[in-house]
Amino acid sequence: MASSSSSPSSSSCNWPYDIFPSFSGEDVRKTFLSHFLKELDQKLIIAFKDNEIERGQSLDPELKQAIRGSRIAVVVFSENYASSSWCLNELLEIVKCKKDLNQVVIPIFYRLDPSHVRKQNGDFGEIFEKTCQNKSDDEKIQWRRALTDVANILGYHIVTWANEANMIEEIVNDVLGKLNLSASANFDEFVGIEDHIKKMSTLLYLESEEVRMVGIWGPSGIGKTIIARALFTRLSRLFQSSVFIDKVFISRSTKERAGLVDYNTKLDLQRNFLALLLDKKDIKIDHIGGIEKMLKHRKTLIVIDDLDDQDVLDAIAGQTQWFGSGSRIIVVTKNKHLLRANRIDKFYEVCLPSYDLALEMFCRSAFRQNSPPDGFSELASEVISLAGNLPLGLEVLGSSLRGRDREDWMDMMPRLRNGLDGKIEKTLRVSYEELNNKKDEAIFRHIACLFNGESVNDIKQLLADSNLDVNIGLKNLVDKSLIKESYHIVLDMQSLLQELGKEIVRAQSDEPGGDWDVNALFQNVVEKFVHERDHKTVEMHSLVQELGKNIVREQSDEAGNREFLVDLTDICDVLEDDTGTTKKVLGIALNVDETNEVDIHEDAFKAMRNLLFLKMSTKKEWNLPEGVNYFPPKLRLLSWDNYPMRFLPTNFRPKNLVKIQMRESKLEKLWDGVQYLNIAEFSECGALAECSWSHDDSSSEVTMSTDDIQPKFIDDPSCPPKGYFSMLNLSFVDCFNFDANALISQQSAFMTLILLGEEVPLYFTHRATGASLSSIPLPNISTSQPVFSFRCCVVVDATGPDSFEVGICLGFMDRLGNLLEYFDMIQCFSADVQKSGSYLAIFDYYCPLTVEITPLVDQLKNGHMDIQFCLTRDDSKLQIKRCGIQFPDRERSSNHANFGGP
Repeated sequence: MASSSSSPSSSSCNWPYDIFPSFSGEDVRKTFLSHFLKELDQKLIIAFKDNEIERGQSLDPELKQAIRGSRIAVVVFSENYASSSWCLNELLEIVKCKKDLNQVVIPIFYRLDPSHVRKQNGDFGEIFEKTCQNKSDDEKIQWRRALTDVANILGYHIVTWANEANMIEEIVNDVLGKLNLSASANFDEFVGIEDHIKKMSTLLYLESEEVRMVGIWGPSGIGKTIIARALFTRLSRLFQSSVFIDKVFISRSTKERAGLVDYNTKLDLQRNFLALLLDKKDIKIDHIGGIEKMLKHRKTLIVIDDLDDQDVLDAIAGQTQWFGSGSRIIVVTKNKHLLRANRIDKFYEVCLPSYDLALEMFCRSAFRQNSPPDGFSELASEVISLAGNLPLGLEVLGSSLRGRDREDWMDMMPRLRNGLDGKIEKTLRVSYEELNNKKDEAIFRHIACLFNGESVNDIKQLLADSNLDVNIGLKNLVDKSLIKESYHIVLDMQSLLQELGKEIVRAQSDEPGGDWDVNALFQNVVEKFVHERDHKTVEMHSLVQELGKNIVREQSDEAGNREFLVDLTDICDVLEDDTGTTKKVLGIALNVDETNEVDIHEDAFKAMRNLLFLKMSTKKEWNLPEGVNYFPPKLRLLSWDNYPMRFLPTNFRPKNLVKIQMRESKLEKLWDGVQYLNIAEFSECGALAECSWSHDDSSSEVTMSTDDIQPKFIDDPSCPPKGYFSMLNLSFVDCFNFDANALISQQSAFMTLILLGEEVPLYFTHRATGASLSSIPLPNISTSQPVFSFRCCVVVDATGPDSFEVGICLGFMDRLGNLLEYFDMIQCFSADVQKSGSYLAIFDYYCPLTVEITPLVDQLKNGHMDIQFCLTRDDSKLQIKRCGIQFPDRERSSNHANFGGP
């Protein structure tokens, strides 16, 4: 599916309403009718709503006008329909409009035999006869004729439907067809269009008379233009004027000028826009605000597709007061910042379709049917995976495979696996080129080649000295739909509801009798929980990632002259000898599961003086006959799974190292002396016996080794708890020879640590079987402490590979046992384990002494606390067997006791 480039179109409105419903309120208003009107709203079908107006004997002029102004009349016959002369007079007007105006009439027989309406017999006939008492013969004849006439029209009999919801959906789809609004007529290849329209209906809120601007936001190729076109087709009839503005219109209107910064260019664009909207030539306008005089009394629909220029929006729809009541402006863009800059806070984020929808999309393109033929199911699934469920990819790859037999498909699969289709790349590349910032482009390439799927915090640390302005760069990439930042957490509903209760109490206390929104309070609670967990990761779509790799490949035909090496052949060629120019290489990412072995020359890295990031992964054996003699000193990331050597190069002085990850390696010792480090993972390094590390003192973070610890504050207050202390993330699972006792007892840097083990170490003075500790005496707490903290250990039993998160619930009691404060489910630890066994999860709990705690300091003297540990996933096959805590050793860490660090 490619973006449309057709010319803008306009239309005018002839009918105020699509539907006029005629019904008996006592029978259907709160049942069938409410569901029917809701479904109409979600399909953007405008129905007249009487809002329970008081009804008399004669037909109200407003109702008569509404009937005449509706394209379709839906008559809901029910038992008491004929009890109301009002309903019968409505029916007379409907029959008249059917004859005079060709109005479409759809009868619905709600729990009623159609023949009873047609012949006015049965219970319906008896009720009708009572209504006819004291009426003229002429009036009775007209009513009978109208009932018979409408009852003879083919309609819907609810008794024949097992499910009322299905019948309502069928009726509404029938209405869509009769209105010629069915999306399938023009957008039949885009599966799921009605779901998108339903979600947009809430944002558009067509019943409101306010002028409303809404957005459609998402990455290239996800279907934004198709959604906008379908909306325009569905809505344009409801407005006095409507126009669809696309890239072609913008480029034609500004082709003689370099951009829209020039005031005269904006005026030219406005003149062309007004000429199209009003279907007039020679529009005269001499200032930007002059558009208001022409449109302020006109209900207008404007769709601006693929917007990437703020000045275009300023010229066409700079102010909502330019337009008449009920106007709607829909802005379609890849750049969320454009929406934010114009205070368009109501926008629809278009997300990737589910697998089932993606399969249907692909099959429509490849086979012209909704499911794969026999023998193609597995191939279709693989292509969907290669396309990453992106509608553009599904359409392009499907059309390229259409009409080919299975043998052709098999022959084409290697090409699809190893390259990006040209049509797809051309569309996706536009988003990269629109970055218009060298630093943002560089961050994009780093993520595409090295950091897709990595945590946001890790990326920020690894690029901290790169001068790339990483914080704002990541935000820009998110805004322009090139990456997503996702939270991979499981929220505990019980804890959320408990915290919501507290928020409600606070709101009632702060604003007694005030108008506060429970939904808004719940959203605040969720955001708070998410923020506390701090588990954001960067995700880049697989096709966008391949685009990034292609951009790097285009830097040079010589692999050594590129920023990053990501292709197996190129990396093998570079690593097998020590010749060639590789000074430009900043990073290597190699996964060699698909090959038997890789030969690495002992001096392969000597020429890579500027290498910053090295990621080597395999489940097979490395071939290093002479070992590795050299690692570049500028390395910030060293990740080498299955590293086959016992030692790192003796001359390796990684003063810039931020993260080291050496899972399943044969390392016995890392280095001599203290080195610099933030994150370390040594899972299943069975031979590891010793290591030491330190944070770079120059970065104002915590200095740490196994012997000398000096905590310092971090200057950046924007990301607690790191605003108080540095956090060290460590994993030593299956490091059998490693003595972790010295590490566990370190008290000047916050840490998370995972080890194999079945018992809580003796270091933890408060220990218990199970997941809770009770009546733990509290240490002295000073108001000068920024945080209250203690070190925790839980023994977690795993029955196999799994991931888990550990949370804490805390209760603070005074010396008499009165509960003073309670903290719900604060998640403190997360880990992935690869096999069954018992694991020690060791982590520091830290809590800033907020306004909730500080006033209680005096009452907490000689008090105690209860702790409950829990796993935040109810579906996990994990269990907490034992637990323990240890407060800071004040005597040992007296120099920094005021910091509250363990």
